[in-house]
Amino acid sequence: MHLQPADSVNFTLSQILAAPESPVRAILRKYRLQLGLAAAWLFIIAAGHWMGVLWDIDEGTLDWRMAYTSHIAPDNHLALIEIDELPPNRPWPWSRLEFSLLLDRGSLMRYGPRSVVIEPVLAGPDPSPREDSRLAEKLHLYERHVLAAALVPRDNVETPAPAGATPIPTRGSLAAVPRFGAAYWPYEEIATRAAIGAANLLPQGEGVTRWLPLIFVFRDQVVPSLALQAAAAQLGADLSKSEAVPGYAITLRDAAGKRLRVIPIDDEGRMRVRFHPKRGAAWTDSFAQFLVYQTDTGNEFKPKHDLRLLRGRQVWVGRTDPDATPVRTIAGDLAPVRLAMAGTLNIVEGDLIQQLSTPLLTTLYAIISALVIAAFYRLGIVQALVFISIASASWLELSVVLFRAWSLSLPVLGYLIFAGGLVVWCAVATFGPRPVVRSGSAPATGTEPITPKRFTPRKGTRPANR
Repeated sequence: MHLQPADSVNFTLSQILAAPESPVRAILRKYRLQLGLAAAWLFIIAAGHWMGVLWDIDEGTLDWRMAYTSHIAPDNHLALIEIDELPPNRPWPWSRLEFSLLLDRGSLMRYGPRSVVIEPVLAGPDPSPREDSRLAEKLHLYERHVLAAALVPRDNVETPAPAGATPIPTRGSLAAVPRFGAAYWPYEEIATRAAIGAANLLPQGEGVTRWLPLIFVFRDQVVPSLALQAAAAQLGADLSKSEAVPGYAITLRDAAGKRLRVIPIDDEGRMRVRFHPKRGAAWTDSFAQFLVYQTDTGNEFKPKHDLRLLRGRQVWVGRTDPDATPVRTIAGDLAPVRLAMAGTLNIVEGDLIQQLSTPLLTTLYAIISALVIAAFYRLGIVQALVFISIASASWLELSVVLFRAWSLSLPVLGYLIFAGGLVVWCAVATFGPRPVVRSGSAPATGTEPITPKRFTPRKGTRPANR
């Protein structure tokens, strides 16, 4: 093999160090402080979204987008038979006979609902033991029926969960999920084949309810809420095959393992309810009036809605009387049963609010930051501010379009805070030095060879003798 002599090596270390510096490298070196500030600001914004702080301050803008982008089509999945009045001669709790008359073959059953949900908690036996057996018989006419339970904090009462309160397999931390030690379960004789869900609604800040709990920790297992259990009944989901991951989602699957819905939830196991203030009212009728229709052989009373529309729907029976304390929401004051129905309807229709993931959001912020920095260094601060204004207007418009089309929530206030930081950065960077980069040439680095100047003698003088 022929070896090259050492003095024939083309590049030496000194020549590499003396090589002209690229324009990009010069900018990175001379503006490392400004670029470092931009990177730090991007990191702070990303951390704020990851911890949920910037999402929390965006709740108000999400309420506005719900009102602005509401559906108008009426609900075709659920119906409500409301207990809107408690006569003086029939104080609450009512006898189980009332519910048996409603669920009879000649009453609600003949209209073919897909499933039935009883929202009042039917705990304890009826004064007449026959009525418990009769109600159980009527409930068995429906393949899918859901009963409500009420969880309580105390744990000194032995109240094991019945079989109908199907535990949900979970992954991840349950530290933030509400815990309970006892419960008022439906009376065991009427709950032998029923699916059971907890009807608890937890207090929320600012007095406005925006979130609906879907899971609770009861002793050492995770049990579903009434809204989740009702949605599973209507969709044909099997909660024992499903999975809940607090802080991510609840995945509903059927008995064969097929995925039916992915419901985003927070660390506490709550979903953000998608309200539609402008939407048409669901099929609703009074409990007492509905029973009158079934015994009205002379057709003297005309129903408010076509009873044939109940076929295939999920029929809820719940209290909306004045004693049922209403819940304040962005759609007005709602009875607890209506709030639970709103959550169930979101799940059944797949109308679920989804937040943009933090990695993807950070990537978008990084792209916008890079474009702003490039505009600032190449065009100037005015053009950079114009670009920020155009990007902000486009972001706001996109947040409305995506939410209306796919219920995808983009942060609005979080983005405005991010954009405000970019404006401040441009103002700070304006007072610093800027490199002079000529087209087609590299900036001066101090390592270029020095060319000696040619001596020009002054007029009237002679050069020195050499």
